[in-house]
Amino acid sequence: SIYAKTPQRDYFMSSLARSGLFALSKMVGEEYADRGVASFVVCLGFIDTPMVRNLAIGRPQDAPEPEASTAAAWGAKYEEWAADIPAKRIASPTELAKFVAFLTTPEAEYLNGTVFSFSGGLDRALV
Repeated sequence: SIYAKTPQRDYFMSSLARSGLFALSKMVGEEYADRGVASFVVCLGFIDTPMVRNLAIGRPQDAPEPEASTAAAWGAKYEEWAADIPAKRIASPTELAKFVAFLTTPEAEYLNGTVFSFSGGLDRALV
């Protein structure tokens, strides 16, 4: 979550726990880089998943996937959220999968230890 980089009061415990992953990633990357292992953190913004759809319609995040008949309701909330995202949209799981797939390639190895924001520009932290 981008809230690991830009903590919010509403996500206090989540931000605290997730920021610890930054240190873990750095330590893993340092320890194993000479063996071809790279470690990354990917901080997510809004991705169109069942969890985010549930959040959009006010259901518990771990509720079953919303029915297609509720698409208009979560779509309206997505539009509201997207207005605050510089990219003006919610990302698809496929976009995220392609990015993560790139991180598993040898071409990404030298990026070891990097914290990435996959948020359409929503993460406005300087570092």
